[in-house]
Amino acid sequence: MHRRRALAALASLAAAPAFAQQPPKLRQVRRIRRVCLFFFGTPTNSRTRRDAFIQAMLQAGYADGTNVRFDWRYANGQQDLVNQYAREIAQGVPDVVVAFSTTNTQALKDAGVASPVVMIAVDDPVRSGFVHDHSHPGTNFTGLTTNVIAQAPRYVELIDEATPRTSHIGLLASPASTTYKLFRSRVDDQAARRSIRVTLFDAATPQDIDRVLGPALREIQGLVVTSDAMFYNERRHIAELMVERRLPAVYPRFGYVEAGGLMSYGPNDEHFATRGAAFVVRILDGDSPPDMPIEGPTRYELGVNRKAAAAIGFTLPESLMKRADRLVG
Repeated sequence: MHRRRALAALASLAAAPAFAQQPPKLRQVRRIRRVCLFFFGTPTNSRTRRDAFIQAMLQAGYADGTNVRFDWRYANGQQDLVNQYAREIAQGVPDVVVAFSTTNTQALKDAGVASPVVMIAVDDPVRSGFVHDHSHPGTNFTGLTTNVIAQAPRYVELIDEATPRTSHIGLLASPASTTYKLFRSRVDDQAARRSIRVTLFDAATPQDIDRVLGPALREIQGLVVTSDAMFYNERRHIAELMVERRLPAVYPRFGYVEAGGLMSYGPNDEHFATRGAAFVVRILDGDSPPDMPIEGPTRYELGVNRKAAAAIGFTLPESLMKRADRLVG
């Protein structure tokens, strides 16, 4: 019942015509609840997800400062701040914590947070040890997974389709990722089927990106960038490197394309934030995270940046352009 009410409330904004929308009716509560929103990046990098979450909560009857209080934590791409904030959150015991990356979720787990945690866009919650299984998490963690491992072969296909006669691509990955080995294995398998060689570029810090990609980009015909909070925080710099080297790349999130990257394939970040709000509402209504199944993407979107293609001197196939869900430029 709680879940149906939460989903119905969040769906009402999209279902009603704009002229018929009424101001949302705020819920009456016995005490103001505290919800902590924990981002890896900066406020600017996180703005669209933050706004989507706030709007979804408002439509469900929760307004910041009225019947709920949002506490914001932005780690600005710094791992030491991620760890520090995770410890502070664990000590503060908010009613719900919303973690917007695998990195932040891992820090909360390491800090021993006891509050319910809603994970948003986590790569593999089972392999990471956040939950026991998708159907019955069995822990205080629940939320949304990107299912990025299952989509790994798709990135190889997109690079191969965009670059005729592809024979050698690069894979930018972080060795700190729990999905690192499995993602690489899926990429390698798909590349082998297409007679494509893969070179792995390990980057654990922002400084590593230039070190590993600099001269190596002369040797490859395209790049696949794996899902990682640090890479996303450095997305503009990575996109600029690829334009400078005049190489195509495919990324896991549309934010890369907005920052100047060529192509992306993955879930819609704003939609994920909205769905994450539904989890928060259910928990505030009394649902228990151990019994709330993990949910995956309902669809994946292909994003394309036409300006980036022009800057690279690249002509994307018409077949690919017609399938694009989101275009820039």
